[in-house]
Amino acid sequence: MPLYAISKIANTIFAQELQRRLDAGGSDIISTSVHPGGVSTDAALGIFAPILKPLMQRGMYRAAQGAITPLFAATAKEVRQRRQEYAGRFLEPFGKIGKPHTILGNFEAINALWEGTENEVGEYVSRNRLAPLQPW
Repeated sequence: MPLYAISKIANTIFAQELQRRLDAGGSDIISTSVHPGGVSTDAALGIFAPILKPLMQRGMYRAAQGAITPLFAATAKEVRQRRQEYAGRFLEPFGKIGKPHTILGNFEAINALWEGTENEVGEYVSRNRLAPLQPW
């Protein structure tokens, strides 16, 4: 669970930094990160002991409900119309802007994540002989 939480924070950091870079380049693209909520999927339920699964399912969203926030982020006119509010933000069910994690103000950590990601992707591209990445 701690690794899952860290990966979610990394997604949020990445979306925020991607937005900053898109804005600096004059793009009108909007980058967000989303938390669909606790969704009753095999993967989500797999972390619980079998005896707890029926109980956990009662408090979780169905898959269709879990799709609402990602779909809202990708398609809602409100997101485009209120770009300044949504750009680079973390969205929670059901399309609400969430409270940012304190690390989102740590520019050293943000840069370290971005540079680490660039390095890892670059190595993957080289190992697999893919077309080189274009710099921002």
